[in-house]
Amino acid sequence: MQNTNLLAGRRIAVMGAGLVGSLCAVHLARHGAAVTLLEKRPDLRHAAIPGGRSIAMSLSHRGFHALATVDLEARVRAAAKPKTRRCVHLPTGGTQVQEYGRDGQALWTVNRKELNCILLDAAQAAGVRLLFATAGEDLDVGTAALRLRGPGGEARAEAFDHVIGADGLFSQVRAALRAAGVLDESVTTIAYRYFELLIPALPGGGFRLDDDCVHIWPRPEGLFVALPNPNGTFTGTLFFAKDGDSLFRDDRTAAERAAGFAAAFPQVAELSPDHAALLAANPPSDISTVRCTPWHAGDKVCLIGDACHAIVPFYAMGMNTGFEDVTVLDGLIRECGGDLGAVFARFSAERKPCTDAISDLSLRNFLSIGRSADPRYHERWQLERRIWERFPDRWMPLYAMIHFSRRPLDQVIAAAARQNQVLDGLMATMREPQDHLRLCLDTVVAPLLDRTG
Repeated sequence: MQNTNLLAGRRIAVMGAGLVGSLCAVHLARHGAAVTLLEKRPDLRHAAIPGGRSIAMSLSHRGFHALATVDLEARVRAAAKPKTRRCVHLPTGGTQVQEYGRDGQALWTVNRKELNCILLDAAQAAGVRLLFATAGEDLDVGTAALRLRGPGGEARAEAFDHVIGADGLFSQVRAALRAAGVLDESVTTIAYRYFELLIPALPGGGFRLDDDCVHIWPRPEGLFVALPNPNGTFTGTLFFAKDGDSLFRDDRTAAERAAGFAAAFPQVAELSPDHAALLAANPPSDISTVRCTPWHAGDKVCLIGDACHAIVPFYAMGMNTGFEDVTVLDGLIRECGGDLGAVFARFSAERKPCTDAISDLSLRNFLSIGRSADPRYHERWQLERRIWERFPDRWMPLYAMIHFSRRPLDQVIAAAARQNQVLDGLMATMREPQDHLRLCLDTVVAPLLDRTG
């Protein structure tokens, strides 16, 4: 996308050099702003530290579109691993394979730290001033003035024209807006936690499972999901309830957790011989959501990404939604001629319904994934694929609308509700396995689509 000088002469501080903050800094610099990217951690490119809580991230169309606008799509795809299907591992030992999209549409696994380093390189190349091991303190939301505390503990005041808060779930910028009485917030910790562990590559470097799939083991004890990495490993995540008779709750010993894991997920335990040590070394993490309103204070301060709308990971849309934030912000800068007061107000008002929608959908999808071993769930999936293939201009499954389109996220809920009416009615008429294959789509489904719009 063509550079502009719409923000020439503006001094903008972006708080947080994670994935969204780094990409946002690149876009702002391409509009001519003097951008300072602040990060309290050391430079990831030169430090042996992880990029964040989650090792593997999933990129889809919305995220790649944001990368393409700053000429990074090809570089990131080269470092990512596509997966076109979900493989559900049944308690009986069998599997069910469900394709995500059509014509090779895929989710792409990328290492979080590697992607962050690519974005930091791009920010530096765009002329962004990078300050690591530096915290922004005492933000004045009325003037955008900050006090910076450097790696040696020294503090200094620095004036900016605008501050963008891309500093994540525990955002200091959001806290400053709340303290100033600018916004209302809701931070909710859900009733589930997660462990992350690695399934190693084969001794010769190959994959231990089909590498074109996201692998899922839905069980009463929890949900285990494994994402393929380009190096032959899988990043696995165990989600489980905090309360009740959970084998992984806090009062269980490490040995009890390992034994419970092996009993619930014997195939995964065999694939990951070090699972007991990994579960003991990696304490479980909480899963929290953030909602707040508004996201800005005049033309001085604005939130973006997880700082204003952290969501649960069950649609793999946290990063993609944050990257889409950057796309929307960039478009508003162009549309509003660089008037950041107008940009921030519209960004907050227009983007929040979309992020609220994907937050609701992500929570709902956790329950859906938990049912994915049910034969009726699989038949419904197959039936919807048949309808999509027959009526591609009139039907797109919810999953595809989210991951393989740029349809506004607040619109997909209503579209999916109309489609679910059709699917519910059709499934109610089916009594035997594979009944959907005997259904004449032109005579039965087409009239239903006419009635539901």
